[in-house]
Amino acid sequence: MAHKKMCSIACCCCSVQDNMKLLKKIVLEPKFICAECGHAVSKKEYLCHPKKL
Repeated sequence: MAHKKMCSIACCCCSVQDNMKLLKKIVLEPKFICAECGHAVSKKEYLCHPKKL
């Protein structure tokens, strides 16, 4: 299964509401941060520019 990128999941409020279960899962234990936007997630596959925390 391909991972959705965080920037596409959290781009607007309607997208956030539609993906709330997925967002809760991927931000619960962040291990990576996006070097561009600062989103923090559990797996680097969810980010376009991941950096390890």
